[in-house]
Amino acid sequence: MIDPNLLAKKRIMLVEDDPFSAQLSQLMLRQIGARSITVTNDGKEALQILTVAAANFDLVISDLNMPQIGGLELLEQVRRIRPDLPFLLITGTASKETVVAAQGQGVNGYIVKPFSADQLGKKIAAVFAGR
Repeated sequence: MIDPNLLAKKRIMLVEDDPFSAQLSQLMLRQIGARSITVTNDGKEALQILTVAAANFDLVISDLNMPQIGGLELLEQVRRIRPDLPFLLITGTASKETVVAAQGQGVNGYIVKPFSADQLGKKIAAVFAGR
């Protein structure tokens, strides 16, 4: 599990187009200690913010399937803007093709829906530990 004190200091961008999933994920992040969470409802909005303020974030957590700019395209753009920014991808299906594509873009981790706050915390801890 992740240390809540560590997570309390991290600035997280959550990118999720489904309002219920966004609210649930934000609630889970707060349960595991996150305090600074910026929620965007699509990859286009996230990219606009990250283009001018990528240094203001310590982690991006993004859904895979979104209209306009999906999670893989967002990941690709983030790697151009700030290659070192940790990126966790949320997916409804962990197909081999998706995982390989995400790894090719330099994703730091992925988590399959549905997930619990504990699972999310473990994934985030692994990302920050470099695993």
